[in-house]
Amino acid sequence: MSTKGWEKLIDQEILITLVEDRPVIWDKTLDKYKDNTASIAGWREICVILMEDFEAMEQRQRQEFGKLVMKKWRQMRDA
Repeated sequence: MSTKGWEKLIDQEILITLVEDRPVIWDKTLDKYKDNTASIAGWREICVILMEDFEAMEQRQRQEFGKLVMKKWRQMRDA
């Protein structure tokens, strides 16, 4: 599936809820916020929920999808 096709899979409301449920991604007051491993794990959880076959994808595709999800979040957050 192309990147454009992936964008359709990312529902904004669901993404907001998923990020809200993982404060390690956004809450700068948490010590874990500075833990890159915890942040990556949070984003990975989100990707797995948004894309059922995320774990079966090739590493390059997983990275591209993860970047797309984070980009979509930043765009929504900054809008």
